[in-house]
Amino acid sequence: EDMQTRQSQEWGAGDRCACGRGLRREPLPPRQQELQEALHHLGVFDGALYPMNSIRINGYYPGQGIFPHCDGPVYYPKVAIMSVGAPCVFSFYPKSGTEDCMKWDQNNNVPGGHRVGDEPLCSVLLEPRSLLVFSHDAFWHHRHGIAAAEEEVITPKVCNLDRCSGGYKVGDVVKRGRRVSFTMRHLLPRCACQG
Repeated sequence: EDMQTRQSQEWGAGDRCACGRGLRREPLPPRQQELQEALHHLGVFDGALYPMNSIRINGYYPGQGIFPHCDGPVYYPKVAIMSVGAPCVFSFYPKSGTEDCMKWDQNNNVPGGHRVGDEPLCSVLLEPRSLLVFSHDAFWHHRHGIAAAEEEVITPKVCNLDRCSGGYKVGDVVKRGRRVSFTMRHLLPRCACQG
């Protein structure tokens, strides 16, 4: 699906159930099942209780990003994001107080509650082949997003520079290239149809 802000594919969740309250779960393709098994082996997701069963693949060109948003209650409150391609800065923002994660904001291509002008509370530099996992407070009480930019300046709010392999420091400029992310979550059942 081509959106204004990115290209996107959803795997593991199909059309709405017959009851209209939830999305039908569908098996992941074999390559994505390998990711699922690796994340279960690493203990990122609980393979028995809350297995990773949904992957959204997002493709970004330079100048594209994703507006700050909350993922909402249709997912177990844990997210794993694998990045490939170019690096970028991923930021956490305070909640706006207007979040409505059950409504889709057509103008910004994210769940509802987008607000312009907020400064991030903290950020992380996502390098190629990196895995970002967040849950609990970061999932429930913060929005997350990526600025739509062709390049970004590393600010003091980027909190993981000491763990990055690229030798980045505050003040460096990160040039954007093509980036693809695999956002992996556990889609919760929303109706009795899915058991």
